Amino acid sequence: MLFYFNPSQDNWTTKLNKNTCTNEYNSENLRTLHYFLLLLLYKRHIFPDMSIKNNFLFVFITFSSLCFTNIQGQTRVDLGQKPKFQSAEPTERSQTSTRYTEAEEKRYLDYVSSAYNALLKDSVAQAETYFLQAVDLLPSHPSNAEVYFQLGQIAELNNNLSDAAEYYQKSTRINENLSKAFLRRGAVNIMRQQYSLAVRDYSAFLKLKPKNTDALFYRGYAYQQMGDTQRALEEYQKVVRLQPNHLQAGTATAVIQAQQGKLTEAVSIMDRLISISPKNASLYDMRGTFLLRSNLLQLALYDFDKAIELAPDNAISYVNRSLLHERMNHHNLAQNDLDKAYSLGATPTIVDNARKSIDGKQNTNQ
Repeated sequence: MLFYFNPSQDNWTTKLNKNTCTNEYNSENLRTLHYFLLLLLYKRHIFPDMSIKNNFLFVFITFSSLCFTNIQGQTRVDLGQKPKFQSAEPTERSQTSTRYTEAEEKRYLDYVSSAYNALLKDSVAQAETYFLQAVDLLPSHPSNAEVYFQLGQIAELNNNLSDAAEYYQKSTRINENLSKAFLRRGAVNIMRQQYSLAVRDYSAFLKLKPKNTDALFYRGYAYQQMGDTQRALEEYQKVVRLQPNHLQAGTATAVIQAQQGKLTEAVSIMDRLISISPKNASLYDMRGTFLLRSNLLQLALYDFDKAIELAPDNAISYVNRSLLHERMNHHNLAQNDLDKAYSLGATPTIVDNARKSIDGKQNTNQ
């Protein structure tokens, strides 16, 4: 599934992919791309003593009712969105030391127009060919910043992340105020696990748009992947100050608090998030996990019960509740939940790693 974020409308769209689920940006259904990054954040910092593989398996259990994608966690600008191209007047040509005739420029704009028409028809390969012909024809044209940006989008769509990063860099070299190129290059560098470069890109973007919560959030994530938890926390707190109902940043803050052993504070944050989105099963699962680690078993049971009530076909919640029942010596109930989880697609490996993660972490705290 591919999601596209259209900044002009401030909502999620799937214009180029007709078979994916749709999401409003601030809906109670948090099946958004952001949560894939939160999964990675959680696996690394809640149970840092475990292997990456085992961590990820447990985190998959912690979150329920999520809509995963094959693009690693960030929004993408709609490829069909046509930016405003400006034809260079003769005086502008001399000012930018460009050397081309009006006929050449007409050919250039014809290539660009053909590229966008191809995009609107989902002919991405043809669009790429036209864009490349345009920049080859007039490599110094001032509108190449936009053309390179679109080439970066196409490279991302084709999972050519190195090429995408290079195209975005060319775009920003031509126009250092083209904020969306910095934003997308940051996303690409996160997908490439080049976190220091991602911090650089988001910082450049935030100089142009200092209150953009997406950039702040992902810069925080990049800091966290670099091991700088304090800076990550500061970024997430900035997001919450700007957008108090930002569930992803609030959850990330709770995760760090739990990592630091501040389980009471983590639960308190989740209380507030649940009051904002009371029908989100994932939030109850997360709070239940914190409560389980705090040995507040009845409260954890309430949260896992609620998560199952809201998402009865989600295997993850049944696994969580089964582990809780084991802790409470309710062996028959634990087995019933395990059987249900298996029937919904859980595997023994996932269950085993979840048990080891919870038990191992709790034992270290006793």
